[in-house]
Amino acid sequence: MVLLRGTSAQAALDYLMTYGWAFILIASVVAVLVFVVSTPISKVNFYSSDPTKIMLKGGSVSGSDVDIILQNIAEGKIYVTKITLPASYSTESVSCLINGNVISTGVKISPGIYMPAGENLWIDCSGVSEVSGTIEIEYIDFDNLSNTFAVTITGSGTGVSPVPTTIQITDCASLQAIKDGDLTENYELASDIDCSASAAWNEIPENPGAYYGFKPIGSSAAKFTGSFNGNNFQITNLTINRGSEWSIGLFGDLGEGGEISNVGLTNANIYGLRVVGSLAGSVSQNAIIRNSYSTGSVTSAGDYVGGLVGTSGATISNTYSSANVICNGNQVAGGLIGTNYGSISKSYATGKVSGKDNVGGFVGVNTATCTADNYWNPTDSGQASSGCGTESTQADMKLQSTYTGWDFVGIWIIDATHGGYPYLQWE
Repeated sequence: MVLLRGTSAQAALDYLMTYGWAFILIASVVAVLVFVVSTPISKVNFYSSDPTKIMLKGGSVSGSDVDIILQNIAEGKIYVTKITLPASYSTESVSCLINGNVISTGVKISPGIYMPAGENLWIDCSGVSEVSGTIEIEYIDFDNLSNTFAVTITGSGTGVSPVPTTIQITDCASLQAIKDGDLTENYELASDIDCSASAAWNEIPENPGAYYGFKPIGSSAAKFTGSFNGNNFQITNLTINRGSEWSIGLFGDLGEGGEISNVGLTNANIYGLRVVGSLAGSVSQNAIIRNSYSTGSVTSAGDYVGGLVGTSGATISNTYSSANVICNGNQVAGGLIGTNYGSISKSYATGKVSGKDNVGGFVGVNTATCTADNYWNPTDSGQASSGCGTESTQADMKLQSTYTGWDFVGIWIIDATHGGYPYLQWE
């Protein structure tokens, strides 16, 4: 296994949140780094799947562009796309696990496997018990740098490689329990979950018979930085009624390195004060949301509300929301996202959106990357404009030809169901 460890970039994120300036992409650079024995900066360990063998070497980084590569590792801007073992080991492809995801050596994958900031990246290559020479790890970072760095592996010893744990969620009660558990852990749904009971959870003391409902997972003081994989299951009838609280959604605050994937929120009823979304209220830079959707209604008593996410610095792809969005405060509401300072691609919104200022059919306010392959229409949204996204028509959004660059082989499908709009193949 290979272990890389970084540190948080929260200070940079806080600055972005405060001043609202956009993240600037920098030019592509290729660099090769070699880890050599010295005082550890980014420690590297290679473990085999044989628990009696362990090869490791830690050290400092040398080579060109050291500072920027170290920064990328520290800030969690890494997608591992390829692992190459030394030619002296084997000419055949070897199956490896990266945080539970399978990758074969010598085979490049896209978009790659994400390495969160401050987390360990464990690579376990099956059948590899003795290895020396150079293991090359190719990665792509969030700044569009395409880099290959080489790790020199020598030595042998004994030890057991740690295996990332995944906690299964089987009902709404265990879903709620995540908020009091380890917010850095990996969680996954084991089945569809009905959260109808959440409507009668947490009675409001000063208003007997009224309930706060589900309590969001993660907060500004304790962000969720683990992973949540819906495993292509749905959470239905989730209720949150917290009109005096910020950062409201299934996940209140998704921090750097956090990831939500492959989950649907159906018939959600979400109400909060500010920074409100069905899937997440606030999402930090370097988080990921993909292959997910929401339906139902999302309401903000104040500002910053979106059908899927309230405010986002994340990389969001292959998502949609048909949830109705209501902003009862002063400003910022969007069909998918209220405020975007991250990246959105291959997503759409069809929910009705209402509010006063900075209200958009897809996004309320956009300060960063929102590609042309995102769509909305004035008929469904009730809005004449959007902070970003391609304006379409209701009729054209029911045509596959509208969705330029979308994957209708492995991710999306479009037919007469779901109102004629695209939906995820796993639904």
